[in-house]
Amino acid sequence: MEPFHHHHHHRHTIFLVLLVFLVPPPLTLCINQEGLYLQRVKLSFDDPDNVLSNWNPGDELPCKWYGITCDSATSSVKSLDLSSSNISGPFPSILCRLKNLTFVSLYDNFINSTLSDEDIATCQSLEHLDLAQNYLTGALPGTLADLPNLKYLDLAGNNFSGEIPVSFGKFQKLEVLSLVENLLGGMIPSNLGNISTLKQLNLSYNTFSPGQIPPELGNLTNLEVLWLTETNLVGEIPESLGRLRRLTDLDLALNALTGRIPSSLTDLTSVVQIELYNNSLTGELPKCGVVKHDGLEAARCVNERFEWADPDRAVLFQNKLTGKLPPNLGKNSPLRWIDVSTNGFSGEIPENLCSKGVLEEVLMIENSFSGKIPAALAECQSLLRVRFGHNRLSGEVPKRLAFLGNLLEFSGNDNEFSGSLPVSIVKLGQLVKLDLHDNKLSGEIPSGIHSWTKLNELNLANNDFSGNIPNEIGEVAVAQLSRFIWK
Repeated sequence: MEPFHHHHHHRHTIFLVLLVFLVPPPLTLCINQEGLYLQRVKLSFDDPDNVLSNWNPGDELPCKWYGITCDSATSSVKSLDLSSSNISGPFPSILCRLKNLTFVSLYDNFINSTLSDEDIATCQSLEHLDLAQNYLTGALPGTLADLPNLKYLDLAGNNFSGEIPVSFGKFQKLEVLSLVENLLGGMIPSNLGNISTLKQLNLSYNTFSPGQIPPELGNLTNLEVLWLTETNLVGEIPESLGRLRRLTDLDLALNALTGRIPSSLTDLTSVVQIELYNNSLTGELPKCGVVKHDGLEAARCVNERFEWADPDRAVLFQNKLTGKLPPNLGKNSPLRWIDVSTNGFSGEIPENLCSKGVLEEVLMIENSFSGKIPAALAECQSLLRVRFGHNRLSGEVPKRLAFLGNLLEFSGNDNEFSGSLPVSIVKLGQLVKLDLHDNKLSGEIPSGIHSWTKLNELNLANNDFSGNIPNEIGEVAVAQLSRFIWK
């Protein structure tokens, strides 16, 4: 009998325990399952600013919570946006249990730790994932490519390392892939050229091994933006990039690219920005100018055959380009800014740079340009800065220059300018810097330069000027000249 009695007593205890659980708590929790998952997300985050304070477990639905958007018909959570909320903690993979969640942004927080393959694989409904500007480390999860609806993936500004997974060539619907500013190594995988839906591919500022631009990227015919700045690229720019007819923005700056700029780049009929500066490109420009759009570095074709051109800026500084600039550069395009400094260009400065009357900056230092300053350029009223230093320009400083009322800087040092300075040059009321040292200028320095009330730097050394320094230079100099060099 003894064992039976003991057994009976045991069952009795279980019954009591069950009863305790059946007594309803004083506060009825009526939140739905999705809300419960989000409560677990909240618990996993460190939230010093209490941005999640209205994530109240007493609410029936999470739809009014900060950062949450629900589907209006089903009240199911479809979007979580906690960008710039000062929250930290690992990526909360329990989010992936929200079956209708398509949009997740945790941009600009302190999300840390790693992203595991298993965690990401469960997020099957995701279309938009933005984890940029966080503290994620470790490898990129290859299973991201298995998310069938993913269109937007931004992981920029983290500390991801290792190589870009080979699986990334398998994305079905991806339109934006940004991995800018991580610690990625290895080569840029050529099979990224298989993601035919891609519109933006941004891989700039990573520590890849030296490698070439995969020619397969030319297969991405929907591509609008290609950023490969400072990605350790070597070799030549592949001709195949000319097939990217929708490309508006190409940035290959700060690499070790060599060889010629392929003529196929002149086929990029949509492009408004090409940045190739700080490479070792050589040879002549393709039969087209390369140029900038409203503060964006840019390229457009400018010669007889391409009348549609409309660049704003030509930015090619610090390469080893040679040959002449296209004679019609600026003729059909509202060129605002041209910078071809530190190359090996020769020949004359194109006559038409200011044809559209909006040119503000002409930066051509350290080339081998020869001939005179084009007359039309000396009448370009919009000019603010002109830098012709270290070339082989000759002839006189144009008299018309004196009528450029907006001119702030004129540098033409280390050339072969001759003749005297035009008397009218004293009319340049806005002038801050005039540098004509190391030329063959002669005659006297014109009087009236006290009208240069804004002048800060004047360098006329190593010329053949005669006569004395005008007395009034004293008035100017004491007032504002930081540098004045005369002989």
